[in-house]
Amino acid sequence: MTRDRARTRYLPSSSTSSLDIGKPSVVPLIKSMFSTKHYERHSSSAKHAPADILLLCIRKRQWDMVHEKVTFRPWEVRGRMKSGSRATALHLALMHRAPMDLISMMVEAYPTALFVQDTEGWTPLHISILYGGEEDTTLLLIHRGAYAASLHSEFVGSPLHLACRHGSSARVIRELIKAYPDQVRLPNDAGSTPACLLWKTYTRHNSDSDDESDVTLLLEHLHTMIEASLHHSRKREKPSLHEVIEFQNSFAEGTNFFALALQRDPDAAGIWYNGRLPIHAAASCSFCSCRRNKRSFDTQWCPELCSCPSHQDPLHLLLKELPEAAGQVEGSSGRLPLHIALIPGRRAWRTGVKHLVSAFPASLCHKDPTTALYPFQLAAAAASTCSDPSDDNNRREVETIFQLLLACPQLVRADSSDEMKL
Repeated sequence: MTRDRARTRYLPSSSTSSLDIGKPSVVPLIKSMFSTKHYERHSSSAKHAPADILLLCIRKRQWDMVHEKVTFRPWEVRGRMKSGSRATALHLALMHRAPMDLISMMVEAYPTALFVQDTEGWTPLHISILYGGEEDTTLLLIHRGAYAASLHSEFVGSPLHLACRHGSSARVIRELIKAYPDQVRLPNDAGSTPACLLWKTYTRHNSDSDDESDVTLLLEHLHTMIEASLHHSRKREKPSLHEVIEFQNSFAEGTNFFALALQRDPDAAGIWYNGRLPIHAAASCSFCSCRRNKRSFDTQWCPELCSCPSHQDPLHLLLKELPEAAGQVEGSSGRLPLHIALIPGRRAWRTGVKHLVSAFPASLCHKDPTTALYPFQLAAAAASTCSDPSDDNNRREVETIFQLLLACPQLVRADSSDEMKL
């Protein structure tokens, strides 16, 4: 086809000279026609030329040209790269930070592109978060395709994992959680949950000083994640310290969210919630930042000797803030915090029991109302479950029994029907 015939292919049968060139509906058509022919002459394959031209325009950031092609040839948005990542035109546009109105047009032309993953599992939502796209653009992708928030990449996990790792805005993180609440519980391939990644981002940017606004924003994120993990039906001003402890123990191991929450509201240490004080929740959780590492006995079970001082045990912080709480019984079971801490698999002498005994020595002579055992007997029951005598778990349980008896040796002579008094 000659150039003259190409110029008049899509024109009316009337003469070209009689055409009203100034007419708005005709000018874009002519510009698009000429632009297409210009790139087709330099294309190696006429069969795949239209999609290749669109991708080429996106790479060169020729947004006017892209806008015209999406407007008059919307089917080209379905094209994908033939090699490499097999990314779609939407992936590429977000990578090169295309304007929001153009992204909206591409989504309208090909909505399924929101859920297309490239060879590494990246969706357009992943790309927008990674390359720091406009907040409104990312929110547009979430609202148009909420299901994309649940799609995981092999290397970075869900879009929420990526947003927490790269410090996305509060609105983006909040909308991602709302789109798929269960993702706050899920770790990525490296074993990190969104809360752990959020904490690492916070500490990386606030290693020297704690900015009050950053702390407020971090606690807001924490509140949103706790609500999503517990599936709360009603909104509250803030979560209780009990919920912060349980969330940190389950989904944010190695973080220090609790210390920030307690520092922001110290009076919350004495607030009862469902018949429990925060110290009862802390005693029921085993906190040690080094428990996953292969270290010696002393550092593995002793937070004081741990090389990670920023990860503080909530039990120690609560006893420092409100030591008399160690003498308060749990409403539902009638147990003291010491009884709760000595349940097998929870705490030992160096990981909290020592501090509970120091805060309330009389607890040594109180029987557990559930098992009718003294604290040293509870520790012995825990030691009896260890099959290997040389195991570190057995060693710490034996140390706990010895220290409890050493603190109150008269218990071995006590009548089983009466409780001892110090």
